[in-house]
Amino acid sequence: MSKVDEYIKAGAVRRNGPTNGESDGGSLEPTPFIKWPQSDRAYVTGEVTGLWSGAYGENVTIRVTEHSPGLEGDAKGVRASVSVGQEVNVGLNPATLKETVSEADKGKVICVAFDGWKEPAKAGGNRYRLFTVLEIPGAPAVVDTPVVNTPAEEADDSLPF
Repeated sequence: MSKVDEYIKAGAVRRNGPTNGESDGGSLEPTPFIKWPQSDRAYVTGEVTGLWSGAYGENVTIRVTEHSPGLEGDAKGVRASVSVGQEVNVGLNPATLKETVSEADKGKVICVAFDGWKEPAKAGGNRYRLFTVLEIPGAPAVVDTPVVNTPAEEADDSLPF
């Protein structure tokens, strides 16, 4: 069973329609874009830290908590392995990713999975990538806990030393 299937079985909530084929090595600075493989299924799971618009449309930044083996990122032509704890970008411009992630998802944990290719309906058309987006229920979101410092004048200075 694939990791994506495990998430679905555990109750992950699908963000886009089913993807059953029906038509309906170096330092990665700045934040890299995920480079999906040409043939294998792959996934990246993590906390949504932001959304932004770029030259090719909407993008989501994710702090990685888990990923498929061998997944790579690309930052300004440099490709390297993705690692847990790293932030990566996922372009949301493919048709099967449009409107699957929004600003309301900041702090939520999602899984973006590349499911393979869909052949064109018309001869001579371009094939396109199929994706599944899952919201992982019960996954801990990162909560910023403010640090409270006691001012020096409020400290307990009653001790004689």
